[in-house]
Order: sequence, then C-alpha cells, then structure tokens
Amino acid sequence: MYLKSYFSSSVEAAMALARKELGPEAMLVSSRKSPSESLHLGQYEVVFAEDSAGIAEPVRHPIGRAPSADHSQFADIRSQLAGIRTAIANANLSAPNAPDVSPELAEIQHTLDAQEIDGEVARDLLHSVSERARGDHSRVRLQNALIAEMSLRIKVDSRLGREGQSSRIVALVGPPGRGKTTTLIKLAARYGIAGRVPVRVLSTDTLRIAAADQMRVYAAILGIRFQAVNTVPSLAQELDSERGGGLTFIDTAGLGRAEMEEGTELARYFAERNDVDVHLALSVDMKLADIRSAMERYRIFRPSKFIFTGIDGTESFGAMFSAAALCQQPVSFITTGQQIPEDLEPATVQRIVDLALNGGRKQASAAA
Repeated sequence: MYLKSYFSSSVEAAMALARKELGPEAMLVSSRKSPSESLHLGQYEVVFAEDSAGIAEPVRHPIGRAPSADHSQFADIRSQLAGIRTAIANANLSAPNAPDVSPELAEIQHTLDAQEIDGEVARDLLHSVSERARGDHSRVRLQNALIAEMSLRIKVDSRLGREGQSSRIVALVGPPGRGKTTTLIKLAARYGIAGRVPVRVLSTDTLRIAAADQMRVYAAILGIRFQAVNTVPSLAQELDSERGGGLTFIDTAGLGRAEMEEGTELARYFAERNDVDVHLALSVDMKLADIRSAMERYRIFRPSKFIFTGIDGTESFGAMFSAAALCQQPVSFITTGQQIPEDLEPATVQRIVDLALNGGRKQASAAA
C-alpha cells in the first residue's frame, strides 16, 4: 500500500483522477485546498491510499538474484502500511457522527473547511446532510440539504427590550474595539429617531479617555438625549427616573481580559433587573477561540443575544456561524460598515447561512 496525492481544479475532478488510476478499491484519506507551494498543480488536493500499487513487482538486481532479506523487508513494509490503513479506518469510524464519504460529500467538507467552520460543527452537519439526502448525493440535493441543516442551527431575534415592559432598556457589552459604541448609535438612530420613538443614551464608560465626550457628540448630531453616569447607583437613578415608555440604550466600557473585574458591579446590577435586554457585541473577524473566550468572560452580564459587527472587514464567516450554532443563543443584528444608521441589518437565518457558505464573494459582486 502507498499514499498518493492528486491535484485538480476541483475535489471531484481530483477524486476522479485517483479512482481512474488506482481503481475503485482505493481508499480516500483526505481532501483539502492545495498548499501555496502546490497551487501550480491544481487548486485542490486529495490523498488516496492503494493496497498493492508500487510494490507488486519484485526488485530486479543487476546480478539477477535479490538478497534474501528483500522478501522480509517487503513483508515488514506491508505490515506497517496495513497498520496505518487500519488506524485511518478506525479513526474515521470513531469520529463523532462520521458520514460515509462520497466525492460530493468530500466537496461539501472542503467548502466547510475553506470557510473555517468549526470541525465539530462540520462533522455534525455532514452527518445530518448525508441522512437528509437519503442516498441521493447529487450536487443540488446535497447543497439544499446543507442549507436546510445549517438553517436549523441558527437562531435570530432582533427585538429590542424585554417583553412586557413599558420602557425598553437595551445594554450593549463587549470587548474593546469591536464597534460596540458605533452599533449602539446606529440602533438609537434606526429604532428611535426613524421610528419616532423617544430615545436616550446613557454611557457608563469611565475607562476610556473622552469616551463620554465621543458619545455626547454623536447624540448631539442626531438630536438624542444623552447622559453620562459614573456609578451604578447613578445609572439606577437615571433608569428609575423615567418609566414612561420609549427606548433607553446603555453604552458600557469595553473590557479586556484583565479588566473584567471592573464590570462586576454593573453585571450584578443587570442580573438583578428583569427589564434590561443585554446584547454582546463581537466582531466577525475574531477567531472562534477568541469569540468563545469572550462569550465565557461576558457570561456574568447574562447577555440574551449577540450582535456581530464588521462583516465588511472579512471574507470568512465560519467563526460567526460556528459560534452561533454552538452557543444556541440568537443573533440580533449584524453591521456592514461605518455609516449611521444605514450599515445595520436585523439578523436573518438566510443571511448568516449565505455568508457562511459564500464568504465575501456575494458582497463583492453586490458592491460592484
């Protein structure tokens, strides 16, 4: 047995080349996008293992007689390679929910890998897609099954405020530099001013120099009431002073990993109230590990929804999709740029799935 890589412009074409040369019994080991040093050979690489090719013929020596050790050496090689093949097969069988791999499923696997969708999520999707397809592995059938399965794993909810409250209070929390403050202003302009609803902004950000001044300028331009509050008791007083309806947005300080203790008192206050709708703002260009770390740190604020910002700054949305699928909490909004309030969208399942599968290609074509 030996391993051989085949390169072509698509996974399907590369697999066809492999099976044509090695036969139907050849075993698929892996498929991936070609590394940079091999791109001249083809965009995709598939690796196959074949049991007998390359060692079927005995080695011929010039004197017409092979050393007596050759047969045992071949036997050792066969034994070692057989062990490798068994290990690969066992690994595939033991992988959670591992589906039977067909060329068409391998192509879907490559799509999920290329978009950097989490391995656990991808394996679960492949298993569900294979079951939903019911043996029909045509490209259209599998693509429709994939979209359907991805859609089932995403929740969205763009409602602002807690149900049953006369005054709606929305707080945005999140790591620094992720577009939280700009997003809050977009929400205030879109759902307050444009919706002709009384709106005000409260800022609790005392960590950044002149943070309140920046928000005050935004509010003045848009004609929104603004108040900076330096302590949690001051915030409580402001919230309790007005219960006549309308929208109140609370801007909070962006807390890094080493600063989370600064937000403990505010997080405890939000947890004590049942009328504060907390959204965690995260950037789509964050790695999945960083997104999950932020979610864990900000759990003390008990966010009920997630906002993903800056989809105009990346072409890979696998981390966003994976995070939404794994946490099982709804996405409320996504932001698409810096314009206020235009670059803000209520999240939809179709939009998130489309981004995860197509990346930035549709954005680029739409812009053109």
